[in-house]
Amino acid sequence: MSRKNFVKRLENLERKLSARGGVAASMVIALVDKNRKPVRVIQLVGREVVDVDKEPEIFLPQIFEPYLYPAMYKVARGGRASAKTHSFIRMILARMQATRTHVGCFREIQKSIADSIKQTIETVIEDIGLADQFYITDKEISHTGTGSKMVFAGLYRNVVSVKGMDWIDIAFCEEAENISEASWNVLIPTLRKPGAELMVCYNPKNVLDATHVRFGPGCMPAYMTDPETGERVRYAVTRQVNFTDNPYFSTTSRIQMEAMKADDYELYEHIWLGQPNADSELAIIKPSWISAAIDAHIALGFEPEGAKRVGQDVADGGKDTSALCYTHGSVVMDLDEWKGQDTEYTACKAYAYAQEVNADMLVYDSIGVGAGVKATINRLRREQAAEKCAEVDVRLQVYGFNAGGEVINKKKTWRTGKKNGDMFYNVKAQAWWMLAERFRKTYKAIREGVEYDPDELISLPSDLPHIDRLRAELSRPRESFGNNGKVQVESKQEMAKRQIPSPNLADALVMCYAPVKSAAAGVLV
Repeated sequence: MSRKNFVKRLENLERKLSARGGVAASMVIALVDKNRKPVRVIQLVGREVVDVDKEPEIFLPQIFEPYLYPAMYKVARGGRASAKTHSFIRMILARMQATRTHVGCFREIQKSIADSIKQTIETVIEDIGLADQFYITDKEISHTGTGSKMVFAGLYRNVVSVKGMDWIDIAFCEEAENISEASWNVLIPTLRKPGAELMVCYNPKNVLDATHVRFGPGCMPAYMTDPETGERVRYAVTRQVNFTDNPYFSTTSRIQMEAMKADDYELYEHIWLGQPNADSELAIIKPSWISAAIDAHIALGFEPEGAKRVGQDVADGGKDTSALCYTHGSVVMDLDEWKGQDTEYTACKAYAYAQEVNADMLVYDSIGVGAGVKATINRLRREQAAEKCAEVDVRLQVYGFNAGGEVINKKKTWRTGKKNGDMFYNVKAQAWWMLAERFRKTYKAIREGVEYDPDELISLPSDLPHIDRLRAELSRPRESFGNNGKVQVESKQEMAKRQIPSPNLADALVMCYAPVKSAAAGVLV
C-alpha cells in the first residue's frame, strides 16, 4: 500500500472515530480562483468552517465560498456548465462527513429513482474517492461514519410524503426552475429543524416562473434579525453563477457555447448566461421580438405621436389583479396594476386616468365582471354632463372589448394570405396576432434593418413601470387551434394548468391596439 493511500485510510478512520461523538472533519476543500489557483484551504468540522494547512482533496470555484456557511436559503441560478450542481453536491457530501446530516433531494417530477439526481451523486462520490465512506442502496445514500442519510423524492402530487420529512437538515432542489408554487408551499414549511437549509440551483426560464419569483434577484434579504436573540443572522445566499465563474470550463463546452452565441444570441443568453427566456414555437409573441422592442423608438428614431389609447383589464376576482396600459402611437407610455378593489373603483380609476392623459380611446374588458364598467362609466358621464349643464364631451371614445366576439374585417387578407375570418377563431386571437405582428416587424427593423412605417411598430421604454413582468406575460400565452383550424389564444384556464398566472398587463396592452368597430362615440359592447 502506498503512503498516500495509507494516509487517506488513516484519515477516514479518524473521521469515523470522531463522528461517534457527533462531530467529525470533512474532506479537505480548496477554493480556487479562475486560474485554478487555491486561495483558501478549509475543512468542515461539524458546522464550522476551519482553515487548515493540508493537501486539498477536492476543489471548488471560489464563488461558492459563501455557501459553506450556515444560511436558511442557498440559491445558485445561472446557465449551463457553471458547476452549480456538482459544487452543491460536493458541499453536501462534505457536510454529511462532518456531522450527522439528513438530506432530501427533490425534483418536481420523479416517477422513479431513475428520474432523480442519485446517479449524478454516485458518480461524484466515486470521482472524488469517497466510495469507501458512503453506503449506497437502491433508494438511499448514507455515510458509514456519521450516520448521515440522503433520500430522493418528487414533489408533484406527493404532499403527504413530503410533509412527513420534517427530519430533514438540507433540502436540495436541482433543476428547480420546474418546481411549481404549490410544491414550494409544501416543501418550505416542512423544513422545521433548527438550522435546516434549502439549497436550490436553477436556470430561470421566465421571470414569472414560481422559482424565479421566489428566489430571483432582489427577492430575498441576505440578513434577518433573530426575533429571540436580536442578532443579525445570515438568511439567504443568492447568486448568479455562470460558466465565466467556473475555472474548469471545458474546451468542448466552450466550442458549443461559442457556436450557439454566433447562431442564436438570445438562446445563448438563456442557456449559457442564465437569463430568463423561453422562446417557443408555440409562443404567440417570441421573447426575442420583445427584447428587440426595448427602446426601439430611440434606436429607430421615431417619437410617440398619433392616437392615445388606454386599455384596461378587469380582475376576475380572488388573487387576480386589474391592469391598465397607456400607449401614444407606437410607444407604450405607462403601466399600472392593482388588486383588492371592486369593479366600480377600477372603472373610475381607468376613466379618470384616460381623461388625465387626454386619451382618444379607452378600451375595457367587457365580459365577466368587466361588464359592470359600462354602467359606471355611463354614470360618470351623466354626472359630468349635469355638473357642466351641457352635453358630455364625447371625444374620448369608450369601447367594450368582448374577447370572444367575432373577428373584425373578416374579408381583409392577413399576412399569411388567409382572410381574417379564416385565420382567427375570435377577436381576441386577432388582437393578439396584430400585436405580435408589431413586435415581429420591430424585431426585423432592429435586427435586420428592414424598413417599416413607425405606425406598424412598437416600443417598450426601458424605464416603463412593470417592464419585466410585461415582458414575461407577453411571451407566455401559446397559440392553439379550434376545431376548424383557426388560431386562438391559450385560455387562462389552460395557462393555470401550467401554473402560469393571468397575463393582465399583457391583456391591457393588447386592448390598446385591438381592432374595434369604427362606430359613433360612446360605449360599445
